[in-house]
Amino acid sequence: MRDDRNRIITCRKDYRYIAMIELVKQEEAMKIYTEAVRTRKKYSNCYFSPNEFCHKLGKKKITVYKGEDALLLVEKGERTNSLYYMSDSYNWVCSLENIKASHKPLVLNLVQKEESAEKLPFLDYGYSVYKVYQRLRKMGKLPDYKENTVSDYCGEEDRGRLRDMMDNTFDVFSDNIPTEEELNEFIKNKNIICIRMEHRVIGFIIFEDKGKTSYIRMVCIDRDYRGKGLGNKLMNIYFRLHSDYKSFTLWYDTENMAAYSLYLRWGYEKESMYNFIFVF
Repeated sequence: MRDDRNRIITCRKDYRYIAMIELVKQEEAMKIYTEAVRTRKKYSNCYFSPNEFCHKLGKKKITVYKGEDALLLVEKGERTNSLYYMSDSYNWVCSLENIKASHKPLVLNLVQKEESAEKLPFLDYGYSVYKVYQRLRKMGKLPDYKENTVSDYCGEEDRGRLRDMMDNTFDVFSDNIPTEEELNEFIKNKNIICIRMEHRVIGFIIFEDKGKTSYIRMVCIDRDYRGKGLGNKLMNIYFRLHSDYKSFTLWYDTENMAAYSLYLRWGYEKESMYNFIFVF
């Protein structure tokens, strides 16, 4: 129940503990966030640096809620809202019914080892896992790939086509579809390689490089051209561009066995890290 516009009264499932979540004023949010980072809460899915948080706050993309032992952040996206938390307990979970009323749809990513119990509070309150991703990693020196495929990068003229392919292929709640701002950066930094047919993009990979580790953000093949080996051609281009890298990672939908088969052929192996997606 609500007692005013800025305060949410919640209680645990057993009704023995009363938790109060308050909306934080914009001018106080930076100080409160910095303090939460400094004190290192026991549980967290939030990895914004203070500078990143300040940037998002300045663009009015962040709404902040504060509880007795928790800080909750809701980041406004183009089509969904992402929930982040830093807390010493999960008493705040029962406040979600109230918070999501102001931020629909609300998506939470919970990265953990399979044996971790951190997702249990959400399950106890009746929320179900929407989708599960598992991390794959490839290590070691790359072999000399024989196929000499010419690299092609997506440019500004491909923006509409990229967006159409992503919207027709991926899940807006769980597949981490790039925002317009991110897409701008990927195009500018040549982080999107592609294959074309008659000057039209029919397959692409979006990747991010940090140090000597390269992360595949997204692989997409036009539905009409699947099963023709384009995924392998793109992976060949990708690895040729990263011949001096020694570590490669990605997340795959555990129900997408076609994607897993592709990554397995290219030497990726499963790690015991999972991303459990909740949609509220």
